[in-house]
Amino acid sequence: MDVTELKRRNQQLTVLNRILRHNIRNDLTAIDGYLEMAMELTDGEANERLSDIANRTRSLLSTTEVADRVRRSLDQTEVAEQDLGEAVEVLVERAREDFPGASIDATVRSVPARATAALDYALWELIQNACEHAGDAPDIEVAVRKNGEQAIVTVTDNGPGIPEQERRILERGEETKLDHGSGLGLWLVYWVLESSGGALEFDCDDGTEVSVSLPLAESET
Repeated sequence: MDVTELKRRNQQLTVLNRILRHNIRNDLTAIDGYLEMAMELTDGEANERLSDIANRTRSLLSTTEVADRVRRSLDQTEVAEQDLGEAVEVLVERAREDFPGASIDATVRSVPARATAALDYALWELIQNACEHAGDAPDIEVAVRKNGEQAIVTVTDNGPGIPEQERRILERGEETKLDHGSGLGLWLVYWVLESSGGALEFDCDDGTEVSVSLPLAESET
C-alpha cells in the first residue's frame, strides 16, 4: 500500500470512527433515555420487553466505548518503561469503586516493564471483564510478579470461563466470516500486547485465569 492509499484509508477510518463515536452513541443515548421513561409508564410483559431492549442498547453503547479505546490504543505505538505495580493498583481501586459487589484481592509489587501507553486500556479491560462476567458474587484476584525476564500480570476470577471459540480466535490472531468473536474487548488486549512485544494466555479449567506477559524494563534485566 503506497503513501497516498494509506492516507486515504486513514481518512476513511477517521470518518467511520466519528460516525461510530458521535452519531451512533448520541442516538443510542437518546434511545436509552426514552426507554427509561417508557418503562416508568408500563408494567408486566411490556415492561420486561422494554427492559430487554434497554439492556441491549446499553450493551451497544458499551461496545462503542470499547471501539473508541481501540482507536486510541492503536495510535499509541511507542514502547516505554512503566511500573506495572503502580498501574494495577490504580485500576484495582477503580474496579472496587465501580463494582462494590465484587471481592477483589490484589498482590502487587513494583515491576518495571516495557509497554505502550495503551497498556492501561488492556489491563482495565481484563479486570472489568472479570467483574462483569464472574456471576453474582465475583471473587477476583489480581497479581503482579516477575518470571525470568518477563513481567507478569494475572487476573483470576470464579466465573464460567472465556469461551473456547474466543480463545482459539485470539491464539490464531484473526477472524473469518464463519469463525469470529463476540466483541472487541479481548481484541483490544491482544493488539496492545502485540504492539508492546507481550503475550496473552488463558487457563479456564476452574474459573478463568488470564495472564499478561511483557518484557521487563532494561533496568531490570
